[in-house]
Amino acid sequence: MDDSKDVLGVVFNIQRFSLHDGPGIRTLVFLKGCPLRCIWCANPEGLTLNNQVLLDKRKCIGCGDCIPCPNSAIYRSNKQYLTDPNLCNGCGQCVEVCKYQARKMSNNCMSALEVIKICEKDKFFFNNGGGGLTLSGGEPLSQHQFALAILKLAKQRNLNLAIETSALVKTSVFLSAISLCDHVFIDIKAINSNLHRQITGVSNQQILKNIRQMDEYLSEPEKEKVTLRIPLIPTCNAEVSIIKEIGEFITSLKGNYKTEILPFHNFGESKYEKLGLNYIFAGNGNMKEEEAIPYKELLSSMGVSVQINTH
Repeated sequence: MDDSKDVLGVVFNIQRFSLHDGPGIRTLVFLKGCPLRCIWCANPEGLTLNNQVLLDKRKCIGCGDCIPCPNSAIYRSNKQYLTDPNLCNGCGQCVEVCKYQARKMSNNCMSALEVIKICEKDKFFFNNGGGGLTLSGGEPLSQHQFALAILKLAKQRNLNLAIETSALVKTSVFLSAISLCDHVFIDIKAINSNLHRQITGVSNQQILKNIRQMDEYLSEPEKEKVTLRIPLIPTCNAEVSIIKEIGEFITSLKGNYKTEILPFHNFGESKYEKLGLNYIFAGNGNMKEEEAIPYKELLSSMGVSVQINTH
């Protein structure tokens, strides 16, 4: 008996009508939890499974209804009430009393079936535009039982499936997930282990192992569903020698994988502010597409099938 529908997990956002995370119109399901700590992360609310409160200062009028915090995490500053993330345990009491919706929780506990029912509301658009469900995060496979349950239920309902993953997970889980998906997007941040640890906080040994295992596991037609992504980040990996190493790794694989360069964007900056966290790239503008062209030309000269994705 398949109990996938009853598996519970933590979601921090469900974004409908997306056009950029797989073909067609997609419903993006963002799962909380991630083993990486990329210093440019655009979804800091997805890093941990812990409950977190996001504060939109534009909506806070300083009424003070939230001040009886059981952990003394809320304090007054410039006629507003802010949250100390080091003291907040995400109990949600302040969210419940906020009349102006300035505060909201970053987490939502759901069953796999509840997720699928939300996605199926858009099935008309999926069927008419080749879209479907995309699992993202965080790292969706850090909640692997929940992620696999969602994918299995979606497969049973003939939904087109995509996953965005760092590939930092047990190999058996990784291969199980990609076998269920119609589209697979895998980030490669760096090949050098020391650099990878410096910019993400973790080793890339398991990531590279999983990509090689995938390369052996998938048939040639199945490899067409895989896209390798290179986030291009100033001061981190936006250097010719680093991108060349990534290109050498990609061309060492048996499959001729589609590859995308993702130029740096600052879309996540406001989220750090809402969480009361420091953002190392605060104030930095988005990387322009023309800045990524030399890296695209380098990879193309190495035989990589590469495009620049600015979305």
